Amino acid sequence: MDIHEEMVSATNAEKARLSTFGVEHRSWKERIADHEGPPEFVINGYIPRGIMTTLYGRDGLGKSTLTVLLGIQLAVGRSALLAAPKAPQRVLYISPEDPERAVIDRVKRIAGMLDLTDEEWELVEQNFKMPPMTGADITVMKFDREGEGAPRKFAEQLRERLETDNLDLVILDPISDVYSDNENDFSKVAAMMRHLNQLAMATDTAIMLIGHPAKDEASTYGGSRAWSSKSRSRLLLQQAGSGRFPTLSQQKSSYGPGMPDIDCLWDKNWGVLKPVGSALAEELTQSDLEPVMGDLLRGVEELANRDVVAKITKSSRTLYLPRALHDAGLCKQHSVEELHAAMNRLIDRKELVANHTFDGTCGPKIMNSSRHIREGIWLVDDSVRTEKSPTKKHQ
Repeated sequence: MDIHEEMVSATNAEKARLSTFGVEHRSWKERIADHEGPPEFVINGYIPRGIMTTLYGRDGLGKSTLTVLLGIQLAVGRSALLAAPKAPQRVLYISPEDPERAVIDRVKRIAGMLDLTDEEWELVEQNFKMPPMTGADITVMKFDREGEGAPRKFAEQLRERLETDNLDLVILDPISDVYSDNENDFSKVAAMMRHLNQLAMATDTAIMLIGHPAKDEASTYGGSRAWSSKSRSRLLLQQAGSGRFPTLSQQKSSYGPGMPDIDCLWDKNWGVLKPVGSALAEELTQSDLEPVMGDLLRGVEELANRDVVAKITKSSRTLYLPRALHDAGLCKQHSVEELHAAMNRLIDRKELVANHTFDGTCGPKIMNSSRHIREGIWLVDDSVRTEKSPTKKHQ
């Protein structure tokens, strides 16, 4: 009897022994009959269960604030990332990066913005766990000289929590504390990611890692391609093209259709980055930008008085309008991002023109060191005069 015939007649217990990889061979009919359906999501479409999700974003965009907000929303059963509300989820948030007082302040501001009820506070106590971890070692694996890895103490502690606490989501922030070896070493990164994925699969828990992309502006993740290939779901928080607000986009989704980008805005009363619908983001941003746009228009006039011509492009730092304004000591009460957004909005509204010729026909006459007429941003309304061009000039 050959191995095929032996396996056909074997009992289920024997099939595991005869299998090449020691895994019980079951018929497709049996496996489909026991199938529980496609992978489920902690947040529909964005964070799948039983696997790892990575969220990348540059410094200062609000990744940690956003993920703490998501954790609390899930803990009390509210909508998260604009998805339909679900039953309260159990969340464990591990972050050794921030001091305890910063963590408490962040949670306090988020709770204030959400205006939690007494009942919701009880759910937060039950379901949102964020133990004091400042300065703790949360490295998952240790590698020897040959590159062989073994789980470290934190990995064993995490496994125990996953097995006993019935968690729905674990957030590890930041990646640089979870993995402390060479981020460009594919085999080591893959080994660490594989270990976390196995923990997630064994307990049907979603695990999310928070990290920074590479220095290259075009990069959407950092280090080895293993960070992407071993992550079945990858999100990116980045400044929108116009600089008006951060946008959360789905860069990779192996277990569902691609989801739409989500605009996020800072709640200025509470200092919390929160997801909002695109229409609301546009409406709120418009009102916020009005004073910025007024200051920027006056700044453009003052630059012209100083024979400074600015551009919309970022390729030249000294000519890029928001930077040129700051370098001239103008509009410093507004960030570069706010000025960039105001500039684009004024161009859209046709109150600024990007490639005006400063020949004196409209506005001042400005020439470069080679006596060539310069081109750059100017006001569409030619009734606006500068000190150098107090009256209209017409050809």
